[in-house]
Amino acid sequence: MTRKSNMPQLKTSWGRINKHVLDGIHGIQTPRPLYAESAYFVPSSRKQLALDPAKLKIVWMASTHAAMMSAITASYNESTDLACCVIAAQERENEAFHPAHIPLDTRIPIVGEIVHMVSVDEMSANEAASPKDQSGAGQVLELYRRICIRRGSVTGVYPNGFGQYRWPCFTTSIPTTGGMSGGFVYVPRDNETIAACGIVCADLDPYQSKTDLTQCGCSVIGCSWPALALRLPESIPAPTNTVTKSLLELAQMGYIPEPVGGIARFELETLENGDFRLHRH
Repeated sequence: MTRKSNMPQLKTSWGRINKHVLDGIHGIQTPRPLYAESAYFVPSSRKQLALDPAKLKIVWMASTHAAMMSAITASYNESTDLACCVIAAQERENEAFHPAHIPLDTRIPIVGEIVHMVSVDEMSANEAASPKDQSGAGQVLELYRRICIRRGSVTGVYPNGFGQYRWPCFTTSIPTTGGMSGGFVYVPRDNETIAACGIVCADLDPYQSKTDLTQCGCSVIGCSWPALALRLPESIPAPTNTVTKSLLELAQMGYIPEPVGGIARFELETLENGDFRLHRH
């Protein structure tokens, strides 16, 4: 989904992703943790993801070409497996960047409803040319992903969480595999824009369901509506100590399109410690 930007001639887009994906990236960036897993208190600065373009790149792929993206900012919290990033193409690739617009859907599907899952799988990476020096200049990588669209039904709805997945979610009969996290789920409706009502979070599938089409899978899908509490800067690029707004507030201000399903039933409560809580009425 695109948003307004005051960055001249530079296209930006924000996208939804899983927080556990960002946690995995942070683990790669800091392979030697500076604290024990049993540590009772860890400064938040030790757990922050590095967005420096030299340490993080995002690959955007279209039907005929791809581009390397930089993450301008990222937002997530500890209570859900949802996150969002604002990304921008590198200057020389800016003209080739044409993001698809998939809006949020704040509605919750019902048990038995047919849903479609759109994700990527079967990733492979090969080095076509080695770097010329330690900076990595001259390295050429060949990346392969496959777009996967699957159909299934909703098998359960859990407004207060499901097992260790302690956020609003639902389960589907669609089997998933590693690497499909962050894919989106939508309810196909006639004459209506495709909109993401959920994000793929986890795979509880029996092994047989991945190869036997007669076996149902069990995937955990995080509901999209809690993402309205995630915060982004009011302006891009974001100056130091910039004011941030929740996606709900940005939609109310017209900075981003209003999600399918509306936002009238949502209210953002600011707590005494500066945190916030999203209420759904």
